[in-house]
Amino acid sequence: MNALEGTNHILTCSHASLTTAEMIHWYRQFPNEGPQFLISSYRTTEKNDQYKYSMVFSDNRKSSELHIKDVKYEESGVYLCVKSDTDMHRNLLSVQQITASSDSI
Repeated sequence: MNALEGTNHILTCSHASLTTAEMIHWYRQFPNEGPQFLISSYRTTEKNDQYKYSMVFSDNRKSSELHIKDVKYEESGVYLCVKSDTDMHRNLLSVQQITASSDSI
């Protein structure tokens, strides 16, 4: 999955319907490093401009989305969606840098 640097991006995670006690956790993993925690929730989070990450759940709670604001090249990596520390789904995000072309100078 590709994204352009500076844009907002959405990653989707499909999962069985969640009970009220179950949560979805998102992690990002860079090569040769352990997973880094990003966000977790059991319900849709606020989409506030000051937050880098937010989550949106489908009405039946069988899928959720990670919303990433103003994605950067350095954020390219494997994104992991984990249901209550049991079911893991991988998403690969490759961010492309925008460079000025010689035509626009």
